[in-house]
Amino acid sequence: MKMELPRVSIRASVCRRISMCAFLLGVALLLIACMSKDSFAVARLQTSPLPHKDVAPARRLAGGCAPRPVFLMHGLQANSRTMDQLAAWIRGALPGTKTIQFQGFGDESSFLALPTQVPQLADYIRDTVAQDPSSFSSGYDLVCHSQGALLCRALVEHMDDHKVHTLVSLAGPQMGVYGERTQQLVTSKLGNDGVAWLLKFAFYSMVYTPLLQVSISVANMWHDPTRAQEHLSGNEFLPLYNGLTADADGNQRRKANFLRLAKAVFVMGDFGTSDPFDGNFGPWQSGVFGYHKEGSPTEFISMEETKEYQQDTFGLKALNEEGRLIRNAPSRISHAAWVHDYNVVRAHVLPHLGDCSDFPTTAAPTTTTPMPTTTPAPTTTILATTTPVPTTTTMATTTMATTPETITTKSFMPSTIVLTTPAPKKKPTTTPVPPTTNPATTTPVPTTTTMVTTTMATTTTTTTEELDWWGRFVRWVTSWFGW
Repeated sequence: MKMELPRVSIRASVCRRISMCAFLLGVALLLIACMSKDSFAVARLQTSPLPHKDVAPARRLAGGCAPRPVFLMHGLQANSRTMDQLAAWIRGALPGTKTIQFQGFGDESSFLALPTQVPQLADYIRDTVAQDPSSFSSGYDLVCHSQGALLCRALVEHMDDHKVHTLVSLAGPQMGVYGERTQQLVTSKLGNDGVAWLLKFAFYSMVYTPLLQVSISVANMWHDPTRAQEHLSGNEFLPLYNGLTADADGNQRRKANFLRLAKAVFVMGDFGTSDPFDGNFGPWQSGVFGYHKEGSPTEFISMEETKEYQQDTFGLKALNEEGRLIRNAPSRISHAAWVHDYNVVRAHVLPHLGDCSDFPTTAAPTTTTPMPTTTPAPTTTILATTTPVPTTTTMATTTMATTPETITTKSFMPSTIVLTTPAPKKKPTTTPVPPTTNPATTTPVPTTTTMVTTTMATTTTTTTEELDWWGRFVRWVTSWFGW
């Protein structure tokens, strides 16, 4: 009699085999889950098309160095929340990294004059570091967008005590802004009050006046290539931080501060030359230190052709020659994509963070004080002689102090923009001592020329009430001309 195997047994055997396979697969997945996710992050970054030297997160996650905190600064008419997503992506790519978003100068307050913002942002950094010194013992990085990127470079030059390791500028107008589309876009955001009306109809003629320079950030960034001399004399911000002023000691100090960076990264979308507008400002070349050719609104020059680079006015050339300057202008990346598009951030921002390189061995900046000039007296002879006496000259000292608003709960921004009238400059006086003459031996009495020390204080006043812009403008004009 032929015996048939029960079909139930066959089915049970197949089920057992499937169950075993499923069990083994589960074990394998469990092992994978138990492995360090950092290792996978390393693998993912190492297979990216980025140059090996720029894959900093891969080195960091492999155990190269401890996490370094990152400060993030937003741009014009934005606020700290604008940087929320970028901060999250940084923490995800670099586990253990502390991110700090500047809480101030947001929205309307972002239009405040840049010289007003810089010292307060510096104080914010100092206060944050003082509250947790151990977290900042290895320094910190700056990742800044748009106008905030220009502010962050100025911060580095301004702070003699900074410990910025890496500066990352995302679409920042480092050489300024220019063009009708830029002006129209900015003024359209200012509303219809007095100053907004003035900017719309008299922007080009008044942009370099003290009224606008002390009132609005766009005037500080404005760089008209057809008015080079007016730009140097009237712009109170860009020439200062580009090392183009006559303040030799100040230029040297700011340059030394800039050269203490371990690395500086400047990225910007390339939009060609026919329409160099990136959606927010133009020309885009400014983001990588190119700009309009002097005298031409349509021709452009590269970084290497600018005066700032050729004369190395603030350290750009030195940083580049030492391999610590990185510039990149990928094609047609829009202004907002630098902080809102993950693919852009992953390819062009994250690889520059977490760098384990050491700080450069640069001497700390020093302030040079001119010594009195002494002329030794010549040897006296028997005959009547003239013995010149040393002349001591004390150079004028001008101190400019800025009194910031009160900082509370780490939010130090006024809710409105305030016009401030520049303090009148006092002319230095000279009081010479009349010489006396001896009939036999002529000995000029030592002449000491003392220049009066002048202290100029600029106080920024804020109010939460609605400002009468036009009334303030009229009062400013009448006080300026003494009417």
